[in-house]
Amino acid sequence: MSSQILASRVFTVEDQQQFAELSGDFNPMHLDAVAARRTPAGERVVHGMHGLLWSLEQLAHITDLRRICAINADFSQFIYVNEPVTLTILKQTDQQLMFELRVEGTRVAATSLRLGARAAHSGNLVEQISGAALAFDDFAIDLPFDDLARAHGRIEYFTTGNRISSAFPALDDGIGTDRITSLMSLTRLVGMAVPGVHSVFHRVNVNFVEQDSSPGALHFAVSSAEERFKILNIRLVADGLAGSVKASMRTPPVTQPSMTELKALVAADEFQGHTAFIVGGSRGLGELTAKLIASGGGRVIISYSVGKLDADKIVADIKLHGGQAETLHFDARVSPSIQLDQLPALIDSVYYFATERISSRPLAQFSFGLFKSFADIYIDSFNELIQALRRRSDNPISAFYPSTIAILDRPANMTEYAMAKAAGEVLCADLARFTHGLAIEIVRLPRLSTDQTASIMPMETHDAISVMLPIIRRVHSAFEPNQNSSTILSNAG
Repeated sequence: MSSQILASRVFTVEDQQQFAELSGDFNPMHLDAVAARRTPAGERVVHGMHGLLWSLEQLAHITDLRRICAINADFSQFIYVNEPVTLTILKQTDQQLMFELRVEGTRVAATSLRLGARAAHSGNLVEQISGAALAFDDFAIDLPFDDLARAHGRIEYFTTGNRISSAFPALDDGIGTDRITSLMSLTRLVGMAVPGVHSVFHRVNVNFVEQDSSPGALHFAVSSAEERFKILNIRLVADGLAGSVKASMRTPPVTQPSMTELKALVAADEFQGHTAFIVGGSRGLGELTAKLIASGGGRVIISYSVGKLDADKIVADIKLHGGQAETLHFDARVSPSIQLDQLPALIDSVYYFATERISSRPLAQFSFGLFKSFADIYIDSFNELIQALRRRSDNPISAFYPSTIAILDRPANMTEYAMAKAAGEVLCADLARFTHGLAIEIVRLPRLSTDQTASIMPMETHDAISVMLPIIRRVHSAFEPNQNSSTILSNAG
């Protein structure tokens, strides 16, 4: 048969919360917008098992799922909250049913169902891998990888009975409440226990079995661990099924150096008398830049969009060490002109770290919508910000515009991002040419160690301090005698 789109939907924030309360997987990557922005995903993502169970619920309306004897599913890409997802059937025979979830034509999950007789299961695996029940309530476990590699135990089912069957009524008719409960416990295992808080769920391979006794919980044991890629393969048995899952331990949020560490690198009065507006200063390069300027005696106004608590912690650290810092709520998706009334001071420098989520998800074709989302931030918002600041004061302003080496290197799946940054470079050059009292430092940054670039795979990154400190010094001195107060385009690293 040719591929057939069976259903489509959007997973909302409310859907996420409801699934978490059914499954017991409260991992912040799925529910907390502030925490999720500090993961490699960059935003809240849908539970992989939620996508799978929804797919099975839709399939249950058109085919008899009582014949399922095995499920093999790969969660290859993140599905983001509030983006349209389609369920497409690829193949359907008496022995097999294959389907995919797609976003904008790109496969994000693929599943194969094997149909036929189910195997008997004696329960010996329970005896081999069973252990004490893990206690973690609603807080995901955070253990070193070496400890995770030896993990084994038992996960109690979070929800059973009518709530499960009501959430997936057609699927309940097909495979039964117990098996749905067992499948839901897999996401609790991965998201809350092993690997836990820093987890990514990659694959599930389970056989539906007929058991002579009920395991009564999910029993599991790590069967293999790959230290280099932080991958765990986990054997498991639960009511009505046995098999394995594959998950990885993602990189924790990147911690920037403290003021204590940075003050030794900057003269105490190096930036004294200057006031800098750090757009997107609540983490990453913005946080580092704010701390470096404050270490040198400069005053910083740190903007945040959703990370108020992070911004407040940075300000507290700066003030604890005698620095001057304040916060300002600023959303680059909203017109800057109406947000600057609360800017507490006339500023002489701007560091523009506002960004859209940078995802390298493979796209079936060029996405104008994705390009526009980048352009809104990197072109329109930056331009409006500069114009609004010039209207506030005639004082000279120097700005830093972070571009990307991707314009030259052209990595796969980054076309829209690189195009928007390249257009931003042209904008900066012309803004500085035709605007009196404006200097813009444009630097094509290499891959630096930040939340946006965090990866499970070991990848080379450059030292952020050695890249950013020379940039700050150039921006700081842009209008000093013998300096070219126009536009400087350079590559870093």
